[in-house]
Order: sequence, then C-alpha cells, then structure tokens
Amino acid sequence: MKYKKIFDFTKVPLVLIKRLIFKKKVKSDIRDLIYINYNICNKEVVSYGIEFKEFILALKEKPNYLLVIEGNYWGSGFDFNTRCQYSDKADLNEFIEENVYSYGDFCWVDFEDEENLNKLKPIEVAELLYLGKLGKPINKPLFEKLSNRFVYLAHDDGWYNHTYYRNEEDYKDIIYGVINSKIKRLYNFNIDYIGDEILNKIIRLSEEGCAIDIKKLRIDKDNQLSIPIYIIGKHQDMDEVYSLCREKEVIVNYELIMDDDLWELRRQAK
Repeated sequence: MKYKKIFDFTKVPLVLIKRLIFKKKVKSDIRDLIYINYNICNKEVVSYGIEFKEFILALKEKPNYLLVIEGNYWGSGFDFNTRCQYSDKADLNEFIEENVYSYGDFCWVDFEDEENLNKLKPIEVAELLYLGKLGKPINKPLFEKLSNRFVYLAHDDGWYNHTYYRNEEDYKDIIYGVINSKIKRLYNFNIDYIGDEILNKIIRLSEEGCAIDIKKLRIDKDNQLSIPIYIIGKHQDMDEVYSLCREKEVIVNYELIMDDDLWELRRQAK
C-alpha cells in the first residue's frame, strides 16, 4: 500500500489504530463531506465541501489569472474595463489563504492574458457582471475572448458552490485532489492517484448526485481503505444535503476501496 503510513498496521492492535490514526486534528473548519451534482450537458457542478483553496491546489495546471467578479478581494491588479480586481499566478498562493468564506458571495472567472480583458465589448462586460451578481449566465458561462476554463460561483465558500468547467479533465483533477487534501488534513496521510477509470465512474455517479463521506473513512486490520459514497439525488439546498448525510440514516450505495495498491469502486448490496 503506497499511502504514507504512520504505523505498521499489521503490528498494532486495531483498537489502538482507531485511537491514534483516526483521531482527527482539531480543525473544525475542514468539511469532511463532499457532495457533487453534475450536469454533463452544461459541464456544471453544484457542490458542497469543495473550498477555494482545495480547488486551486487540486488543479494540475493553475490558471494564469483570476478575475473576481463578486467578492471583497483587493488583488494585485485592477481592470478598468470591467472595474474588477484580479490576481495573477504570482499572487495565487497568497490569495488562496484569504478567508473568502467571509465574503459571502465569491465569484471569479479565470483568463489567460491581461490584454484579453481589454477586448471585451460592453455587452460582454455586462454579461460577466450579471454572472457575478446573479450567479447565473445570460448566455454561455464560458467566454471565448477570455479562454476561461472555469466559472466559480460560491455562496459561503465550501457550503454552496456552482462551478462551470470547459474540460472534464479538470473536474477529474478536482475530485481526486479534494479527496486527497481532506484525507491528508484529517488523517495525516496521502493516497495514491485513484486512476482515470475509477474517477470517470465517480463522475458518472455525480450525474445522479452523490456524497463522498471522508468522515466515515476506514482502514481495516488488513490495510484495506474504504470510503462510503451515497447516491442522494440532485439538490440545490445544501442544508438538505447536510441533513440527509449527517442527521438521518443514509444508505451506502458504493464504497471507494484501495486494497494492495489497487482502487475499486464497489457497489453495495441493496
């Protein structure tokens, strides 16, 4: 098993493992549930539990610039055409440490080059600003002049996020990266790459609306790691999602399992 071990599990009693390994860090701000609701036609995802910092760090290829179309952010750059603040790659590490949750509404689009902002016509600027204020596009959410890969629309970042993707590969990176980030922060080890085949299956599950429960992660005495996944349907109300997964009995439909360096998405018997 290639994830970083803190102990040799085969030589430590299971009770002790649970006490030492699964005692979480005292960080109440880490969301231990990920809900993803994917609309494949529009390449849009409604999510709970995916935060701005996790999102950016999960991307293999970081955006060149982020244009903040809603939120109380003061960046290194100001665009006079849109009257919006923006951040470049050099500022990204500092930006992701911002308490963007405190902004309330926090919305941005990425763009490739500063000159592209000046090419936006007034109607396109209006569409961008409408997108930030209303949280929905007038026409298409992706702007050809900006070549943006993402539209990131959040209310109370990590609680309700609505994200548009240009490429499904980026969505795949986010799923793996956020799962790994939460496991690392909560349980102190990294997991191996889940693999494209399994990630594609999780993407298909997210079309039905699924929740990945990091809180219920388990490692048994044989070193098999398992994470439950619930199919709970398509929701826009994250209070409802949280209630379904944390306050009521929920059926485990699948388990994401790693055993002997191999990942498997195992369907549970009804």
